[in-house]
Formats: sequence, structure tokens, C-alpha cells
Amino acid sequence: MPSSKQTVEKKERKERESSTSRIEKKQSFVKNSMTDESVENVKTYLKQWSLKNREKENTWKFHKRTQKRIQALMFQKDVLSKNYFDMACKYFTESKGAARDAVIADARKIIDDNERASDAKKEANKPVVRRAKKLLEDLDEFE
Repeated sequence: MPSSKQTVEKKERKERESSTSRIEKKQSFVKNSMTDESVENVKTYLKQWSLKNREKENTWKFHKRTQKRIQALMFQKDVLSKNYFDMACKYFTESKGAARDAVIADARKIIDDNERASDAKKEANKPVVRRAKKLLEDLDEFE
């Protein structure tokens, strides 16, 4: 029978492995979200979403996977133009729960990481930080 110390060590090892696994999964998801087809799907989804209240026969339907892709891509200026970023901000102002919490956490992490970064890195991150701040302002979460 394992001692309580062994049990605690086993639990801690599992938690570390689980955390590493989650990070690797997220990195993999972001990398896979960068395909041209995925980016086009995100853009089409956002366009359809933005028109959903204006058109009678809109084809927009909620897709969790696409929502996660938007979260993964929205701060990347080279992937989503300002127009699509603005649509994504509006999209998340209407969202609730975990999705909204996740984009808020991502935006705050970007800002916090930038505050600790070197001056050269801060300069390179300016567009991303601007987007993070705008999202927080749009969601009334800016501190």
C-alpha cells in the first residue's frame, strides 16, 4: 500500500503532466488554427454573425470550435484585420460564461506579460497590447 507521501507525489506528478498536456494542446490548436482554411472559416463565421440580426435568412450558427479559433487568432494583427478584430470584439461583448472569461484572461495576460517584458519586446508587442486593451474596454473590463 502506498504511503500518503507517495500518493501526494503521484498526484503532483499527474497535475504537472496534465498542465503540460493542456498547454501543448492549446499550442497545437493555435498552430492548426493558422491554416488558410481555418482563418477563412473564422472570417466567414464573423461576417455571418455580424449580419445575423439584419438578414431574415442568415446562415450563421454557433460553433464552439470556431469560437475557440477566434479566441486563438483575434490578437494576431497579421491574421485578422482591424475590421475582423472589431467584429470579434462585438462578438465577445455578446458572449457569456467561459468564452468571455477566457478572452478577458487572455487579454489581461497579454498586458501583464508586456509590462514585465524588455523595452524591445514591448515595442514589438504594441499592436497586440493595443488589441488586448481595446477588447477589455469593449467588455467594460479595463482596469
